[in-house]
Amino acid sequence: MGAAAAAGTSVGTLAASVEHAFGLPPGAGGDGAVPVRRAAAWGTSATNVKETAGSTQSAYLARDPIWLTSPVKAGEEIEFAYPLWTNERISGVCQEVLIEEANDFQFAMEYPFTDSATVSADLGRRIEGKANGRKTYSYVPGQGSDIMMVFKVTAPADIPAGVPVGVLLLQDNVAGRTGAVVNKRIARICGSSTFMGRKGGSYNVASGTGGALGADLTMTRTAFTANSPLQTGSAGGLMLPGAVRIAVPSTTSSVYVDDNSIGQGSNEGAGESSAAGIDYGDVGGDAYGNTGYAMRTCQKLGIGGTNGSRGADSISNHLSAGFSRRLAFAAWCGATSYIGMNMHNDALNQAPAQAWAPGATYAPDDVVISGGRGYLCLAAGSGTVAPAGTALSGIASGTAQWGYLDEVDITAGKASSLGITYLGKISAYVRAIKAAIPGVNVVMPTSTPDATSAVVASAYAYDATSGELRATIDAATIAQLKVGDLIRIQLAAPSDAKVGTRGVTNWPIIRIEGDDVVIQRAAGLPAPTSETATVVTGWTRPDFQTPNAGFTAGNSIRSVTHRYLRRAPSVAIPIDGVMDLARVTESGNPVTLETETGVFASFPADGAPLAFAISSDGGHLTSLGNDVAAAGLAADAALAAILRRTA
Repeated sequence: MGAAAAAGTSVGTLAASVEHAFGLPPGAGGDGAVPVRRAAAWGTSATNVKETAGSTQSAYLARDPIWLTSPVKAGEEIEFAYPLWTNERISGVCQEVLIEEANDFQFAMEYPFTDSATVSADLGRRIEGKANGRKTYSYVPGQGSDIMMVFKVTAPADIPAGVPVGVLLLQDNVAGRTGAVVNKRIARICGSSTFMGRKGGSYNVASGTGGALGADLTMTRTAFTANSPLQTGSAGGLMLPGAVRIAVPSTTSSVYVDDNSIGQGSNEGAGESSAAGIDYGDVGGDAYGNTGYAMRTCQKLGIGGTNGSRGADSISNHLSAGFSRRLAFAAWCGATSYIGMNMHNDALNQAPAQAWAPGATYAPDDVVISGGRGYLCLAAGSGTVAPAGTALSGIASGTAQWGYLDEVDITAGKASSLGITYLGKISAYVRAIKAAIPGVNVVMPTSTPDATSAVVASAYAYDATSGELRATIDAATIAQLKVGDLIRIQLAAPSDAKVGTRGVTNWPIIRIEGDDVVIQRAAGLPAPTSETATVVTGWTRPDFQTPNAGFTAGNSIRSVTHRYLRRAPSVAIPIDGVMDLARVTESGNPVTLETETGVFASFPADGAPLAFAISSDGGHLTSLGNDVAAAGLAADAALAAILRRTA
């Protein structure tokens, strides 16, 4: 059922404003099927700019590798698209807004791609891309109708499927068009996805340096500069999704992923996600550069696409601003399937659903409670007879039409009513996608657990000579721990207090002495300044975890949402299927409310000894966790069939 935006549709019109003419050489598509242009690559995700101070430019510009999922013939055009709106947080809220400052962009593709190149001279294989016929694409806020830039590159030779090409995007931030114009390579940051390929300099970055710095012989300017802090609140930067579109047979499917940070793969590359002899593509991403469970699933199924995740990182934010721009981008990609947003960031901001009121006027996607059941308005109107029954559509109440959602417990404080409210937002979200991309399959993911595993330490001590850090905790927790388990000793002020374990990096226990656990840190670190500490026992065992608010097993908003999505497509909301991320990440692999546990599974089996965990912060997935999840999802035959649909 997939198709690009049709002429005359609202998003088709938007996409036409940035569409670039292309010609398909004879034989494009290969199998005789009518050729179309769709996003068809692995390693396509979001890219970050996180420079808060000037620094010298890389001597050899690191290229991100991408892998085309279909062959390209010499002379065919390859299109690289970057929307002109930021996905980054605006004043603490993730919304998609137009870039607020003037920027110049340059793009180049390298083929053949050689990941061992270390000097600028090796960039001779770069092919300059052009957007709107220009080598440098200049963007000024409020000028022009473009909502994305599309760089076109002509393939220099036949490029087989699965052979990497290197891509490079340069950005010049020219705030107010005053002062010096400087070049800046879109920087990668560990722990978040990148545009096309791996993060953290997996290619062409000298060990321990974060990149070889120096004058770049291929460019005229040599300093980075930050974007305005106003762009993202606390630090300058952009976060741009990207896509690669090529000519493919019309029988080729393409997936667009629109999830939050869980779909983005924000914990990829975490300390415990890789070990000697086991390669998950770290730092961050699988062997084809994909980060996040969804794109990893697509790669395992042989389906290309693009990962636009961690934009407006909740359905509530999507519906408040900027969603039409994302939909125009997905339509340009020719998405045949659209993987939607999981409910993780919507769990705590829903209001209780209201009782149906006689004579009130309702609009599509409104929800009400009547007779202990939740109903979704499918056609606007009002009535004096309350909706009743369990029909998915056609329930008449005067001029309004309703569809049954679910049973609901309306006792004060119960989460079921909140879940009914959220289902109304899912309906508005899905209908917007379907309207923008006619024929697209919408697949909604369930959510990972969200749990804490911290216990308060009654005392802690750091030995600067040996580097050992110890914490005293309760005997019951001690009884469950063993040498080799991963923990984090977190000091309260500041959170790592110089000597504590930082961020999402957990450390193995080297000794247990009475009620003390001991981990090894570096010697000679500054003394801690905190008075209190907690010990995060990790997410390696279900019995160490406690579900957070909104995620408790069996009766939370998460539970209600999952119960509904797992019935798709036999539901009132036009969802084509479910991507059951919860089942493949939750302890016990539940598929019903009665079997939910609300905590992360361990790998390979609950309670088994572990070297690393599926999650390292109780919400997001490590590289290992994303790979484990993707393997389970790719084995779901019903899901695979949906993602492979093209008509």
